Amino acid sequence: MKKRLLVCFLLCITFTAAIGQSTLTLNKGKLKIIESFHSKLVSSRRIDIWLPENYGNDSSKKYAVIYMHDGQNLFMTNTAYGGVEWKVDETVSEMMSDHKIKDCIVVGIWNSPKRMREYEPSKPFSLMSDTLQKKLSAEFKGTPLGDQYLEFIATELKPYIDAHFLTLTDAQNTAMIGSSMGGLISFYAICEYPQLFGAVACMSTHWPVSLKFNDEKIGDAYLKYISAHLPSNENHKIYFDYGTKTLDSLYTPYQIAVDKVMHDKWPNGHWTSIKFVEDEHTELFWQRRFGIPLEYLMGL
Repeated sequence: MKKRLLVCFLLCITFTAAIGQSTLTLNKGKLKIIESFHSKLVSSRRIDIWLPENYGNDSSKKYAVIYMHDGQNLFMTNTAYGGVEWKVDETVSEMMSDHKIKDCIVVGIWNSPKRMREYEPSKPFSLMSDTLQKKLSAEFKGTPLGDQYLEFIATELKPYIDAHFLTLTDAQNTAMIGSSMGGLISFYAICEYPQLFGAVACMSTHWPVSLKFNDEKIGDAYLKYISAHLPSNENHKIYFDYGTKTLDSLYTPYQIAVDKVMHDKWPNGHWTSIKFVEDEHTELFWQRRFGIPLEYLMGL
């Protein structure tokens, strides 16, 4: 009786997480869509799993995995912000065909109405003054949910992906990529879960956090956190980049300060920071340079 109940329970978990599945053929590869992936930690959301054209032809072949935030912007213009997608399927397919990167699948995690809170790291927030905490909480209508969001990925989403797809499950074959606040939470992920994520790309990292004010003391809190929590660089890689126009125009002093800490903590490399003069804080510019962090993280 107990065994039957256990089997039923596991089947319920699988069905609940996977409810509303469909498959969409893209220009390159296929997209497995889970319309509403249920979680005990964050609100339900859509998950897109991109699979290359040869996926499944050899059931013994395993693939590296890239987790990406703002999933609606990655593959299709009709769901992307401003109608500009990153063209992730085309770029990954081309670089795999050219043997520039590992064979991989991409998990696109759609954002939610609580995007700013979910992408805001919790521990650096706790290092800020009460005044700054109150200002940010008022702006985002609540305190950070970054810990819950990462726990969702680590304990619910990644186990599901590894159980249902042909994946290499170790940290050296698991990466995360995000832009703006997505870059911020990606950096937080490698600090909080270094055993799960071996490489992250932080594109146009929104170090100021706020969209209404620019206070260098927020940056000070992040520098303090980084100094205390940066993992060993022995088996990890971190990519940073930033532009100089629109919102990215704020980032140079923050990134220079972060780079100094990185130089001190990781003197032997395994990280890079690139400034793209004239690049703006938009999907179009992230689309254009996506191949650079992709090769840095997943290069052969």
